[in-house]
Amino acid sequence: MTRSRSQRTLGTQRPRVGSPSADVTLNYGATQAFTITPATGYNIADVLVDGVSVGTATGYTFTNVIAGHTIFASFTRGASGSCTPTLSPRSSLFNAAGGSGSVTVNVDSQCGWSAASDNSWITVTNGSGTGTGTGTLTYSVSQNQTSSRRTGTITISGQTFSVMQLR
Repeated sequence: MTRSRSQRTLGTQRPRVGSPSADVTLNYGATQAFTITPATGYNIADVLVDGVSVGTATGYTFTNVIAGHTIFASFTRGASGSCTPTLSPRSSLFNAAGGSGSVTVNVDSQCGWSAASDNSWITVTNGSGTGTGTGTLTYSVSQNQTSSRRTGTITISGQTFSVMQLR
């Protein structure tokens, strides 16, 4: 390919990072955005820009391009090879009075999830405890009237969210 001195090439490396999905030639000083979208059942493991990790970014923008650059994304298969969610946070701590909390369920946009409390003193409070794609699950913890601390769980599509309550 012939290009002028006023143009620079941004290269994508296999596996392709998303959009755009091929090398891009830009005019000197231009800006180019890339989106990074894993296939169903996969997660972004790492994104490298010019060989340096930028974490699990879902996008990256090159601004004022005056030299060639590369962007590379690596992906990992979900724990079961399908729509396995990740939870954030993975646990919560309450005092004896109880209260309410939330957990973010991170999963591909086309994947459904469901949640159920495994203990009578923890109640899922947002509707039926189901969702599709990334969402927030809310729950409440009743007052601890026992003489010891207690630990319970909410199971969210096979993943465990732990709740500990003090006395």
